Amino acid sequence: MNPTQNPTLTGRSIARTLRDTALYLTRHGWCQGAYYDATGGSFTPPACLVGALGIVCYGGPVDAPALNDADPGFADFDEAVTFLGRFLGVRHRSDVYSFNDAHGRTKDDVLRALELAAKLAEQPAPECCGVPLVEAANSPSRDFVDDIVRSYWCERCGFWTHVEVTDPDEKARLTEVFRSGGKPESAAFLGGAA
Repeated sequence: MNPTQNPTLTGRSIARTLRDTALYLTRHGWCQGAYYDATGGSFTPPACLVGALGIVCYGGPVDAPALNDADPGFADFDEAVTFLGRFLGVRHRSDVYSFNDAHGRTKDDVLRALELAAKLAEQPAPECCGVPLVEAANSPSRDFVDDIVRSYWCERCGFWTHVEVTDPDEKARLTEVFRSGGKPESAAFLGGAA
């Protein structure tokens, strides 16, 4: 699965899971360095990105969300974390845990990343050889006529293709990033300062 694939989860969509996670963080708070801020003793404590995904998928806090594979919500959790991890890997060269805990990271950065990943999860991925194409590390980029494109390649046959970015919000954001000389994987891609 790649960051632009539109997979079907057993009980919910990846985009819905990511948006519900953002809603949880907005309502209950965000933290770094631990899955949950247990100092308040609440069933709905402030959570890190992975902790909040766990709460959304499992219905409450669990000790180690990524190891809770006996829970019926694990498939939803695993697919959402995998998708978000690939999204953050392409955009920020970071995994989910490191992205959340990075020095200087803010709750707003995390919420923007969740929303962008949710939008991307709703877009179908191009396919080749019967499998979804993988988004290239240098994607998105500008093509020779200044359109903003995402680049994909097939791991089986080596085919490359470019798909124009048509979402108006994403296109405007990326146009501004390129205009200012920034790179999409920088903080500017998330709407913050580079």
